[in-house]
Amino acid sequence: MGHKYFLEIIERKNVFKNINFVFALNAEEAINILNSKEIAVICSDLRMPETNGIDLLNHVKLNFPNITRIVITHLKDINTLSVLIRKDEIYRYLQKPIMFEEEFYPAIKDAVHKYMIERTEDTQLSNLKKENNKLNESIFNFNELELNLFIVILYKMRNFYKVKEFVEDEEGNVSRQIDYVSFDAKEIKSMMQMKDRSFKAFEKIITGLQDRTISLKTANGYIRIKAFPTLIFNEIEKKIEIDINKRILPLFMELTEQFTQYSLKEFLSLNSKHSKRIYQLLKQYENIGERTINIDDLKKFLEIENNKSYNRFYNFEKRVLETTKNDINSLTTLNINFEKEKQGKEVVAVTFKMKKTVEVEKEEVKETRNELINRYLKHYKVKYIKDLDEVGKKFLDTALQSKGYKITSKRMLKGEQ
Repeated sequence: MGHKYFLEIIERKNVFKNINFVFALNAEEAINILNSKEIAVICSDLRMPETNGIDLLNHVKLNFPNITRIVITHLKDINTLSVLIRKDEIYRYLQKPIMFEEEFYPAIKDAVHKYMIERTEDTQLSNLKKENNKLNESIFNFNELELNLFIVILYKMRNFYKVKEFVEDEEGNVSRQIDYVSFDAKEIKSMMQMKDRSFKAFEKIITGLQDRTISLKTANGYIRIKAFPTLIFNEIEKKIEIDINKRILPLFMELTEQFTQYSLKEFLSLNSKHSKRIYQLLKQYENIGERTINIDDLKKFLEIENNKSYNRFYNFEKRVLETTKNDINSLTTLNINFEKEKQGKEVVAVTFKMKKTVEVEKEEVKETRNELINRYLKHYKVKYIKDLDEVGKKFLDTALQSKGYKITSKRMLKGEQ
């Protein structure tokens, strides 16, 4: 079944309205296409000139892991193909002769849908840092204990951001859905350092937080939105039952990553709501080392913009900035200072300087040439490049070239790396 037949039947059936097909006559041509275009699905015959389909799909898995892989075959060894599926080598196989409407069409449609879901998720994750800025620069209309509970809940929800199911709306947009979750109230109370407080006092904080809103910053100002449409204390089972507003779920996801168990303890150890908010505002910039915040914005973040006693900068500096600096420097691993930015005699902004007092892990570096080679050797289960078959060597050289590295030399083929 050649590509001309496929083209003819695809055009005749007219079912793939938003899918474009590209055909390759061999593995080398396929790799060149993969290097030059965004491909959602690769559908490969097991028997091809020079290279078999499994070797090609192994190469795709190593270098283009997001592409959905389908095998077309005459083989009737279902067990072998099932193993390939279980090992995530391929998504699906189609056995010749292929029925277009019953087999080929639904397989391609499902494979493209799978790719689009995963690409949507990747896009959401890549945007989380930007979204997180929106949440960090929003106004939390909470008192100090409610803010503590809010941050502890976000920290606990880290493990619940697993994809339960994908939901597609009427316009074809794919989003993730999170289940209604519950937590042990005793554990939450203990994490908030309220172990000795009564459940009645704890329930009052829960009730208060459930009624609170977050003012999210937008281009046109702020919008007020409830963080938790449902936040209930189950008195009999001693559980907190929560449903997060789906509209701001992506904003929460990245914020939870900021709070390791260690930084959560630091946050809760701070003595005032002002210290906690400024710590939160600066924490995301600790690798940069500084952050400048307009005075009016800072007062909004701290919810003191209407407090007339802070109209004089001297009062704001002594009661808020100096107190916060001493609090953070004495109780956390973040060491901060601040400088006043003036226009004439008026202080219009504050630049916070910060540094960590503990070592941090170095940023992960790009895969080196030797690491790439070793990855291929491990994949093909051989010790030296000379032990690779011709197909393996060809794929390795292609991968090296695509990363800008020199291809394997004759000396290396003799057993050296």
